[in-house]
Amino acid sequence: MIRVKAVLFDFYDTLVYGEGCEESWRCALEAAVDYLNSLGFRVSIEDFSDNYSRIRDILLERLKGTLSELDVVYLYWRLLRELGISPSIELVVRLLEVFYDIEVGCVRLYSDAIPTIEYFRERGVKTAIVSNATVRFEYIVRKLGLVKYFDVLMASYKVMKLKPHPRIFTETLRLLGVRPEEAVMIGDSYRADIAGAKRLGIRGVLIDRRNQQYGLFNKGLEPDAVIESLNELKALIEL
Repeated sequence: MIRVKAVLFDFYDTLVYGEGCEESWRCALEAAVDYLNSLGFRVSIEDFSDNYSRIRDILLERLKGTLSELDVVYLYWRLLRELGISPSIELVVRLLEVFYDIEVGCVRLYSDAIPTIEYFRERGVKTAIVSNATVRFEYIVRKLGLVKYFDVLMASYKVMKLKPHPRIFTETLRLLGVRPEEAVMIGDSYRADIAGAKRLGIRGVLIDRRNQQYGLFNKGLEPDAVIESLNELKALIEL
């Protein structure tokens, strides 16, 4: 049994998954271009898409090996300039809203997510999301109505460091008001979620929904448990 005061959840492929995201991306792209053209600009879907991909790839290449998060606001700022549009924060924010309000429609909650979170919250355990995510995270959380289920919503774009960097974990613990040994991290990535947490003294439970994670674990950083469903946490975590 694992005795803790806080449960930290990874987001993608732990609490949520994508379904039909290519179609959502295409619809969101069309909406973003329509919005810009409604303001009097002349932008084609091809120009928007090609410049977006090129700028994103350049920025990601610069970040490679740094554990730093992509700044999507800066990406869109650069994109507007490449499209011959003078950018402003207001325009970037509105464009992000138009795009993500549609694009995140492909994200679904796993059926065991909310019942598990409610189980722990009803028993006084603090809950948090700790995710490697850009600002897109905020639109998903809002769309799915998740704010009420968590004490802390932590995404890497807020601290500009990706898991397994310690900053995202330590900031989450600080906001929760708990020590490392009082928390457990639940996630589907051994390297990012489990090893990253264990290096700080946080317990780690690896969720392997597809029974595909057969990799070797680093000595001393092994998961405290491996599960296939969040429902198994009720028997693992002592209250």
